[in-house]
Amino acid sequence: MTNLMEFERRIKMTLESLSKHPSIECEVLRCSPVNEDFGSASEMLQVIGALCNARFPAGTREVLFRFEEVAAQWSLQESTVKLSGEFHVKPLLFAVTAPPPHISWKEAPKDLQRLHSHFRVIDDTPETGAGIMASMRMGEDSSAPEIWITDVSLGTYRMRIDYAAYMENLLVTKGTFGWHYLFTEAPLRESQFSYVRRNIQTMLQVFPRIFPGLAYAPLQELFAERLR
Repeated sequence: MTNLMEFERRIKMTLESLSKHPSIECEVLRCSPVNEDFGSASEMLQVIGALCNARFPAGTREVLFRFEEVAAQWSLQESTVKLSGEFHVKPLLFAVTAPPPHISWKEAPKDLQRLHSHFRVIDDTPETGAGIMASMRMGEDSSAPEIWITDVSLGTYRMRIDYAAYMENLLVTKGTFGWHYLFTEAPLRESQFSYVRRNIQTMLQVFPRIFPGLAYAPLQELFAERLR
């Protein structure tokens, strides 16, 4: 039997928490077996850094995993609450060696095309077709990669967190639609972000009750700050 790394155990627990909650309906829950050829987290990080000529913060090692795919699409329906989300992640090694995402937007500006040419997708929404993806921007030097969120409805924004923080917050938010914008400079008070505000507010009201073992206070404080 394969010994799971700590973050792999937490991924399994996240999927289990979604599948076992009576108010949550899971359309998709997938977690492939561990690929032991990836080696240890330290070995993976060394290979990844060499492949993309980038310096990853030390904390990156703590969130690496060897499942070849992890995916969830879910919806929460209580009498007065409706909320949904999706995530679809693969090992960082797969992400950094994949080609950049294709921009299907008509007449996309040249600067956006250049920006996306440096993107490598780390999380997306293929089941719902929501048109939301998170990407790692690979620089032309050895600096730490940036994390960006692209939404076909709302645009492209840089997130103010690194890969490790992204993965940590993904487990807390369960991929609730709109969670990414907590960590951007997107104008959340404007009308086009009304559904994002509603989703985040609902998540931060409901999740502390149904997932009491997780810390939502930092996200609640961040949300209040973003709305000032």
